[in-house]
Amino acid sequence: MIDQEPVQTPALTATGAHRRDQILSGAHRALTSRRRRRALARTGAATCTIAALAFAAFLAVRQKPQAPIELVEAATSQQLPEQSARMAPRFDVVRDEPGITSRLAAHPTTNVITIDDDALEAMLEEAGHPTGTVRTGGRVYLATSLGVQ
Repeated sequence: MIDQEPVQTPALTATGAHRRDQILSGAHRALTSRRRRRALARTGAATCTIAALAFAAFLAVRQKPQAPIELVEAATSQQLPEQSARMAPRFDVVRDEPGITSRLAAHPTTNVITIDDDALEAMLEEAGHPTGTVRTGGRVYLATSLGVQ
């Protein structure tokens, strides 16, 4: 490293020194103001976070008020026939039915034909498409789907 001599600055006039002191004083005020704003923002953020956590804990711990239990004299079905009919449990008997799966199975509405590779290639050639099939990994692919032309 090369040692350099410090640069000599010319002495300031009285007006220049006064202006420098004003700038320094303004910079100190701005720094103090910025520190206060940042501290206030940190305090506000921490206060909001604590308030949100306290509110969440309050909601989690709070028990819902229960409705008071009223004692009602038991009524016989002769006294309230319409109410007892509505409240009576209903039971359905479910039985196993042979052939239910074949009856409810979804059947395709289109006609599907099964052809061998030679017939497929002949149909593709007749339609004007490139022919060819590729067998790999137990699956059959058309050459057109693989980008072969």
